[in-house]
Amino acid sequence: MSALDDLATSPFHDAEAPLRARMLSRLADTELAVALVSEPRGETLEFRIFALEDGPVALACDGEDRLAGFLGGPVAYAALPGRVLAAILRTEGTGLLVNPGAPSEMLLDAATLDWLAGALTSAPETAEARLRPVAPDPAAVAVLAEPLAARLS
Repeated sequence: MSALDDLATSPFHDAEAPLRARMLSRLADTELAVALVSEPRGETLEFRIFALEDGPVALACDGEDRLAGFLGGPVAYAALPGRVLAAILRTEGTGLLVNPGAPSEMLLDAATLDWLAGALTSAPETAEARLRPVAPDPAAVAVLAEPLAARLS
C-alpha cells in the first residue's frame, strides 16, 4: 500500500470532491515512475503514450515495481514529482493514467492535468494578499487536520 492507496477509500472518480482534492494534492507531492519509450538521453524524455478512447495518456505509478508489474517486466522510466509530470503533460495535451489496477487508480484527462498544473502554479495577486485575523471555521479545521499533519510529518 502506498500513500495514495491509503487515501483511496473509494475509487477516485466516485469519491466526493474533498477526497478527490486530497488525492490530487497527494499526487502532486508524490514521486511517480513514468513509463518511457527508451532510457533517457540527457534531459530528453520520451513518454510511452497509450492511445485510449478519450485521448492519449502517459502511464505512471507511485513505484517502479508497480509500473514494471503492470507492464509485465522491466521498463525504462523516469522518476518525477507529480506536479512536474502534470506540468510537462499539460504542454503536450496528454492525459495520465496513475496506478492502474490499484486502489488509487486515476485516469486524468488532459483538461484535468491542465487545471491541476495551473492550480499548483497559481499565486495570489498582490491586491489579494491582505491579512485579516479571523477565527478558523471548525469544519475547515476538521477537514484540513489530517492532510496538514501528513505533510508536516
